Amino acid sequence: MEQRTHYDYMFDNPHNMEIMEAAMNAEGLYLNLEPTPYAVEAMKEMQEEGIDTWFCSKPYPTHPTCTSEKLASVARHFGQEMAQKTILTHDKTLVFGHVLLDDKPTVTGAAVPAWKHVYYAQPYNAPGTGAQDIPRITDWRNWRNTLYPLLEEMGFDIRKAAFS
Repeated sequence: MEQRTHYDYMFDNPHNMEIMEAAMNAEGLYLNLEPTPYAVEAMKEMQEEGIDTWFCSKPYPTHPTCTSEKLASVARHFGQEMAQKTILTHDKTLVFGHVLLDDKPTVTGAAVPAWKHVYYAQPYNAPGTGAQDIPRITDWRNWRNTLYPLLEEMGFDIRKAAFS
């Protein structure tokens, strides 16, 4: 993962397209992914501090069980309540929210998004890669350092911690 220079797996592996496509469509791929270190704890902290958290994810279009695997994975790692608060869509710009935490360098779609994009830092969205100059979370243990200033800029009173 550290060697990826582009968000799209196929871009970094143009000579192995068939192998990459088969891997992306492998049964169990999404079910067996482990959360990023400290992400589970960060989500719990956000919820405890009054932030209304949801998952928003794009299903892989040719993977026959991607959506059910993603929902099952969220339920396993974050609980059934979060699985019920998971939005699976091919266009995240249509989803309302205040902040979208996403590793994709540019999220585009049919609408101008209502949310502010914050990166979860990855090598392919690092400064100098052509990615947007937007706030980033490099370690889930430090999520407050990025999100609280942004939420304050947006007019939320973080001392009251009622972000729904």
